[in-house]
Amino acid sequence: MDNLISVIVPVYNVEAYLNKCIDSILKNDYQNIEVILVDDGSSDHSGKICDEYEQIDGRVRVIHKENGGLSSARNVGLKLAKGDFITFVDSDDSITSNMFRVMLKSALEHNADIVQCGYDRVNELGKIRSTETDSFQLLTDQKSIFKAFFVSGMIRFPSQMKLYRRKLLENHWFVEGKLHEDVMFISDILNSIKRYVIIPDVCYVYLLRQNSIMRSRFSEKRLDVLYAHQYAMNNYKEYASGYIYYYERHICLSCFNLYYLLYFSKGEKRYYKIINNVWDLYKGDVIPRLREVCGSKSSRLELILFSINKKMAVIFYHWYRHSGFSKI
Repeated sequence: MDNLISVIVPVYNVEAYLNKCIDSILKNDYQNIEVILVDDGSSDHSGKICDEYEQIDGRVRVIHKENGGLSSARNVGLKLAKGDFITFVDSDDSITSNMFRVMLKSALEHNADIVQCGYDRVNELGKIRSTETDSFQLLTDQKSIFKAFFVSGMIRFPSQMKLYRRKLLENHWFVEGKLHEDVMFISDILNSIKRYVIIPDVCYVYLLRQNSIMRSRFSEKRLDVLYAHQYAMNNYKEYASGYIYYYERHICLSCFNLYYLLYFSKGEKRYYKIINNVWDLYKGDVIPRLREVCGSKSSRLELILFSINKKMAVIFYHWYRHSGFSKI
């Protein structure tokens, strides 16, 4: 195997985690890589750390730009990437020493457009909080790919943990200025995927940061998830209309999660109206079909309770999360 892999790493104020991330990439046992570090206007020492790696390793290229967000940084990387394959690594995460070799081997053996691996979630002390993985799957037609995404959920939203054939991503870009960019990105490329491989190997390490954007309290930017889902819905109505009911469950669950965060953050009342309007739009399709469209028993219970009494549902869920019963 001598294919070049482009590794795109958006960087923003992660000086405490950046060395570990870049070291895990450069010390990989597959060496034919280019590492594109996109410093997205960092105000700490992240940009300097990137420059130091560029000076000591010829495979590293650093781009400094004004802050534009994760999507903007990834798009800069995509425009510069020269590899036969492309992967994304977040700058506070890390990868296993064999990730590139394992995933590239699978991509070449099965002529795959995308290879997806398993991953660990770890806290800032390095303790594994959970592991996400699936059995090996070779998906070679649209029906099986759509079922794996819409029905079983084996094809996951995140753009990380995947190795993409470069040709698949030509003329596809991340939507800028919005969170939940991965929700929109996969909706743009899903219909173009011909062969998708899922491997059980855990190759990616996702860091659970207490102060990360996705783990922070409610803010208006949280509502971007509703925009992202509507963007995706518009795509799926065009080429996957038979699976819309399955996708609507994600929107309903997002409404539940937003309401939960808003309630316990004591947020402004005007946001409840936005959430309730979206919930009312989709609940009629989802609630009668919960057993069909929602495989998780806990998620079904959340939505059933939410459809009966929103406040009661989030209070019960909050108690359940902190009671210890959820860990039994």
